[in-house]
Amino acid sequence: MLRIILSSIIGTSLMTIYSYWEAERQREQFEEPMMLNKLIHRATSKTFMLKPSILPGWILHYSIGGLFNIVYDQFWKYSSLQPGVPGGFLLGVPSGLLGMAAWASVLHLHPDPPKTHLANHLKQLFTAHLIFGITSALTYRLVHNINRPGTYEV
Repeated sequence: MLRIILSSIIGTSLMTIYSYWEAERQREQFEEPMMLNKLIHRATSKTFMLKPSILPGWILHYSIGGLFNIVYDQFWKYSSLQPGVPGGFLLGVPSGLLGMAAWASVLHLHPDPPKTHLANHLKQLFTAHLIFGITSALTYRLVHNINRPGTYEV
């Protein structure tokens, strides 16, 4: 379980750092946690009279990273796919495609979505998921090796 938790936290954190960096570089809104906050607030504030908060978006963002890592864990346990750069990349590709489809759908269906350049957002999101997959895989393998004394796979 520790492998999944740490892989989720580190993978999601590095992915998010990349998204923030790309947002700054391109002067666009790509920051997933902040966009999630806006989506949540704009969908609920009229009904529940909630004040804006930054926590829901961050919690949701890291929770989704956790769900992805639970799926990754199953691949690494029950398939020939190994946690490492190639395995992380191979899981990052479908994760990126799923993330792109989810964001495109949410932004299309939401009554008041945050403004973003959709094509650029989806491109950076795909790359962010590759970073997520690889980082999650490397963290998973590192924690696994630490828990198995005498094993020093890299």
